[in-house]
Amino acid sequence: MVAESTHFSKINGNIISHNQYKITGVSLPRVDCKLIQSPNKPTNLALTARLVKLLKSFFIITFAFFFLHTACYAEDCSSKAFDTKGLVTFVNDGDTVKLANGKKIRLIAINAPEMNYRSGSPEPLARKAKRKLERLVLNKRVGIKYGREKEDRYGRKLAHIFLLDGTNVQSALLKTGLAFGISIPPNLWRYNCYRNTEKHAKKHKLGIWGSAYFSAIPAHKISKRKLGFQRVLGTIHRVSQSSKHVMMHIEPNLTLKIRKKHLRFFKSFSPKNLQGKSIIATGWLSAKQKAFSMYVKHPSAIEIYRL
Repeated sequence: MVAESTHFSKINGNIISHNQYKITGVSLPRVDCKLIQSPNKPTNLALTARLVKLLKSFFIITFAFFFLHTACYAEDCSSKAFDTKGLVTFVNDGDTVKLANGKKIRLIAINAPEMNYRSGSPEPLARKAKRKLERLVLNKRVGIKYGREKEDRYGRKLAHIFLLDGTNVQSALLKTGLAFGISIPPNLWRYNCYRNTEKHAKKHKLGIWGSAYFSAIPAHKISKRKLGFQRVLGTIHRVSQSSKHVMMHIEPNLTLKIRKKHLRFFKSFSPKNLQGKSIIATGWLSAKQKAFSMYVKHPSAIEIYRL
C-alpha cells in the first residue's frame, strides 16, 4: 500500500514543500519538491527577473538620451573639430570676416544680403545680418574648419566658423533668416544640416523669407539691372546638352547650366525629368548680350515650384 504525506520546511526565508511516499512502512526518497514563494520575501528568480527589467529600462533610457542629444547636436550643425583658431577683428558683411593675421574668410554654405559698398545702397536686411555676425564673432577667438576647396577666386579663405563652444555661426544666421543656404561642391560638409536649418526660417517666414524683395523673380522679368545672386521662377521647356554642360532652357531667354562634372551630385533627380516643370532656381545670374544664364552646381539650388 502506498501512502503520501506532505511536509513543509523553511530554507533561506523560502517555504519548500516535500511529498513523501511510503510502501508498507518503507520510506522512499523525497521527490516532487516545489518552491513556494515566501509571502514576505521574493524568490531569487523573481529578483533576477526584476534586475533584468531594470537593466533593460536603463539601456533604453540611455540610448534614447544619446540619440536625442546627438540629433539635437547635429541639427544646429555644431562641431569642435576645428582645423585652427583665429581672432576676428573685422566683419565686412553677413558672410565675410577678417582675422588678426590679415586673412579674409568667406563663410561656406551661406550667402547674406549684400552691403553693396560701391553703390552705397545695401540690400534689405544686409545691415542686420552684419550686426548679427558682429555680435557673434567680433573681437572673439573662433574655431575654423576649412572646406575641401580652401580659397575662392578673390583669394579669400573658404571655411565654416564656430564659437569655441562648438556653436555653428553659419547655422545661427540661417536659423534667423539672415542668409540663404548655398551648396557648392566640393564644400558640402553638413549641407543637409544647413538645409534643415534654413527650412525652419523659411517655414516661419523669418528675415529674408518674409521680405518681398527676396521673392523669386519670374523669368520674363529678369533684367541686367538685377544680376548677381537671385532666385528665379520659370518653367523648363527644353533640356539639351553640349560637350561640357547640360542646359535647361526657360523662356524667354534664361538658361540654367550644369557642368557635366557636377552631374554626379544629381542623384535625386535627372535634369531631363524637369522638362515641363515649374521651378525656382537659386544662384548667380549673369547676362551676355540679351541672354541670361545661371550655373547650377547642386540639386539643392533647384526647387520644384508648387502653387
